Amino acid sequence: MRVIATVGLTARLATMALLVAVLGLDAHASPVHHTDARPDAASAPLRVLSRIQADMERVAAGASPRRLPPGTARDPLERLVDAVDALRRDRPLLLRDHVAAIRAEAMRRLPAESPLLAAAGSPERLPPLAGLIQAMRLADAALAGETSAISRLRLPCPLVTGRAAHFAEAVRHPETGTGAVLSCPVPESASRDFALMERLAGRPGGFADLPPPPSPSPPGHDDRPPPPPWDHAAAVRFMAQNPEGAETPLRLAMLESLTARLDLALFLHAYREPSPARDDEIRSLIGGVERAASPKASPAMLRLAGAITPYDGSDASLLPILRLAAYTRVADVASGDYRYPYPIPCGVLQRRPALAAARGHGAPPAEIDERPDFIPALSGCAAGRGKVDGFPEAAFAAFLDATAEADGGRGASRSKWPRYPMRIDDLERMERIILDPAALLAEPEPPLDHPYQTWAYGSLGNHAAAGRLRHLYQSALTALAAYYRSLGLAEAEAAAAGRRALFGAARGSACGAAPPPRSLRRLVMDGAPVAEIAAILDGDGVEDLKPFADCAVFAPFDPLLHVAAGHPAALALLWEAADTVSPEADREGLRHIRRIDAVNHFGKTALMAAAQAGRINSVRFLLDRGARPDADTWQETGDGRGLTHGSRTALMYGAANGSLPLIRMLVEAGADRFQADARGLRAVHYLLGLGPGPANPVLSPAERAEAARLLY
Repeated sequence: MRVIATVGLTARLATMALLVAVLGLDAHASPVHHTDARPDAASAPLRVLSRIQADMERVAAGASPRRLPPGTARDPLERLVDAVDALRRDRPLLLRDHVAAIRAEAMRRLPAESPLLAAAGSPERLPPLAGLIQAMRLADAALAGETSAISRLRLPCPLVTGRAAHFAEAVRHPETGTGAVLSCPVPESASRDFALMERLAGRPGGFADLPPPPSPSPPGHDDRPPPPPWDHAAAVRFMAQNPEGAETPLRLAMLESLTARLDLALFLHAYREPSPARDDEIRSLIGGVERAASPKASPAMLRLAGAITPYDGSDASLLPILRLAAYTRVADVASGDYRYPYPIPCGVLQRRPALAAARGHGAPPAEIDERPDFIPALSGCAAGRGKVDGFPEAAFAAFLDATAEADGGRGASRSKWPRYPMRIDDLERMERIILDPAALLAEPEPPLDHPYQTWAYGSLGNHAAAGRLRHLYQSALTALAAYYRSLGLAEAEAAAAGRRALFGAARGSACGAAPPPRSLRRLVMDGAPVAEIAAILDGDGVEDLKPFADCAVFAPFDPLLHVAAGHPAALALLWEAADTVSPEADREGLRHIRRIDAVNHFGKTALMAAAQAGRINSVRFLLDRGARPDADTWQETGDGRGLTHGSRTALMYGAANGSLPLIRMLVEAGADRFQADARGLRAVHYLLGLGPGPANPVLSPAERAEAARLLY
């Protein structure tokens, strides 16, 4: 990068040293309350929901609600805040008035088919507290329903003090619904233990002593079959390992579905010796499938499936009915929210590989115009209906599951085999990965050293995720290469096939070419010495940044300021150097690094990035320069109806990952402990693992208790 060299390397390093020293000073920033400047942002339903929860918390603690931005009208459902204040001040008549108004407004806004309307009943017979809980449920449903979001408003935890028995009585009324009614930071299992919450509300550090909720463990990828008796799914999955254990559950399931009939017919074909009795049973089983499929088949389907002839013991006599069952979708197999056209059990294909001909390659578009999803039968080896001995399913799936963190949630729409349903166009490739790795060698060599190598430089979060993925990639590659060697590939071929398998299975993992070796972004994120970063600023080299640009199309990159927040010394240096760069030479956004509250594509600020990374010196640096401690993340839904990215603050990020001094620094700078995200959760919930992630991993038990007192 070429810059105007008004400051030499030596002077720049001296300036950097001075700034690093300044980083050790206490922050004196006064509290600044951020408001979203987008038009109509304050009235977005999830913004309203977040504001209601936060303001209820404030008034329950004796504070005042936040003032609305100029020109913003208060949502009628915000009377929930007034209702909480009336309850706190023991004003039952005023509480009833507020509850009646909230209830009427929520019922007006709920869709006519909402089950809450039918269950609402008459409010007059409910005690005041139960009526408030019901009104809160209705308001929550109305606001969340306007954005198709999942939320849950909760009454502030301090209200339980002196009212534990009243809450216990109130939730006995079915109109109050189920689940938590108080915002106390307790696990779901304790959400109705009002006596416990009342005790802890008086000493909030005790919330940290409760066992955190268990981390969700990924579904096991069983390498060994469980002992029989099995259900139908286990019988299909493990028939190759134990045919005797599979037959009984397959027979018991025969009457449940056409899928089960086909499964049993193919099992008998593959695992039982030919006999007149066996052949008659198979004819009966597939005859039922044919009678169900034929009326649904178009002439083109019948033509492409082939003439259906009586079963004669051969593989060929089964192919037409397998194709027809898949074409007409009469024997689909559900997995998650998706339904596959009949996947042939993997154990059957391993015994009778000729049946793979039922898969074909789909119908030519000219042949079928009425069914755009017209596809052939599938391989159960690729669709999770069985396992291949020796294939490292656990290591492969662990890597593929973890790519959800790298694709920004896009995994929900495609999937990771075999935990989730897989896109149909991925299944043929999955079959090659499992059964025909030699075919992978014809594919191009991946351009990167490891998946997501260039994507890693998009943000601090990307960088951390890519490190975890790299470890899983290496484990999966080692296991795959060993498996491929067992199939006859040479060592070099096995490694090459494994690389292609993993890169191809993880979508977007090869975006961009190899990252430029000496860009500011890369050096800063890799933690390079400040002298090396300063040398780039003083140097003449021009990096090719096209790999970053190509990858940013797949996943937007954070501004340079966010990246520098992970390297406090580099942050100070780049901040100072911003004045020296010429516009024509500034290819990495150095000129804009002083835009202290610049946001990324979902509203995240550099202060949030620094808090999430636990970089207290960067947090102090940014606060001293006016960073807004209460800015929150946001992202509009596709139809523009509201927030979908959590409405998270730097304090929430810091509570989840930062040190106790970092958390305290944010609070002293004006970060609001009452602020709630779009699901009604506060920083104290993030601290204790009751938010979107586990409990803060860097704090000792004593520090976690102190942080809970600070944030409660």
